[in-house]
Amino acid sequence: MRVTSERPLAVLSSAVGGGGLCSARDIVNMHVDKDYEGGSPEDDLAVFAVSCRVGGAFVGLMTAAYTPSTRASPPSRARASPSRLSCR
Repeated sequence: MRVTSERPLAVLSSAVGGGGLCSARDIVNMHVDKDYEGGSPEDDLAVFAVSCRVGGAFVGLMTAAYTPSTRASPPSRARASPSRLSCR
């Protein structure tokens, strides 16, 4: 899943990729197998972000949870446009 904002957002996150306090326009959530043992999750997220057409700084999360019906409803003032993508 990818959520994109028209303008950079201040994000405070404990995410694997882009964690901490940063400015980003994209937040991606990559589904991984429950037995995922990637040696470099940051690199895996970077490849995933490129497959989702993310072109700049992003916050990247990973989940093994079953989330086939994920939806996002941002506040109208955030001007974010969520979209569900098949970025595999």
